[in-house]
Amino acid sequence: MQFKFSAFILAALCGSAVNSAALPETDGAAPSHFDTDAIPLESRALVKLNQYRTLDDCNHDRNILYHAAPVSGRCYPLDRATGAFFLNTGGFFYCRAKTDSNCGGGSRGFPNYSGACYARDNWNGVTCS
Repeated sequence: MQFKFSAFILAALCGSAVNSAALPETDGAAPSHFDTDAIPLESRALVKLNQYRTLDDCNHDRNILYHAAPVSGRCYPLDRATGAFFLNTGGFFYCRAKTDSNCGGGSRGFPNYSGACYARDNWNGVTCS
């Protein structure tokens, strides 16, 4: 819910006169902390982790084995049948693929605000925070 305060309402709340020329003009839009136009829409979607049997299945979004909407700090083990996975990092700034299924061991990072298919290779878990 958005509220627009006029100089009169602010004066009434503050108990003094407010110079309306000193108030910033807004179009009613919520403030933005980053330039969303610079980030592709599909990458601004909610965080998503899908597992597929093959990289081709992943690239064509078919025959999904498992889907998750990861939450911060939780480890998501990759299924033994998984040959590829799709990860959309959404708003998370620290998403990692890990060599251990409990999200320990070596790791590789993923770009912020990205969504792509990756070969499983030697990765056995994914975590985001």
